[in-house]
Amino acid sequence: MKPDITSANRILSRKIRMCQNKICFLFLQGLILFAYPSLGSGQSLTINLERLKSISPDSQVIIDTRSKYKYLLGHIPNAIHIGKWQDYTKKVNGIKGLLIEDPKFIVTRLKRYGIHPNKSIVIYGEPNDPWREDGRFFWMFERFGFNKVSIFEGG
Repeated sequence: MKPDITSANRILSRKIRMCQNKICFLFLQGLILFAYPSLGSGQSLTINLERLKSISPDSQVIIDTRSKYKYLLGHIPNAIHIGKWQDYTKKVNGIKGLLIEDPKFIVTRLKRYGIHPNKSIVIYGEPNDPWREDGRFFWMFERFGFNKVSIFEGG
């Protein structure tokens, strides 16, 4: 079949689209690494039981993000319950769930639980939780500048 001028444009536009897609992919990858610096640091975002045991109990804080009721029924030894993620948010102009970014509030709130930026924070929650409370807490700690935050594998 003889190529016509329209097929040449289609091939060229396909090459342009592929080039655009590659540029977009590289941009998004850079954006993700900028937004989550721990991804580029070689530090894993998850932690398993073996690695958890290797961290000194004095240099770690284990946070249970399940409901207070489930926490009271049983939890990982030395784990603490710091409330719901909503306890760290406010409502602005009718929009709920915005993070309270007042450093004084955050320092006061987290200090009572013994949470400091120099400690390793391990977060776990309910594996079947559709809202993934543990992910919200992970994001919150990353947002506050904590750089040693991990989610326990398996919830």
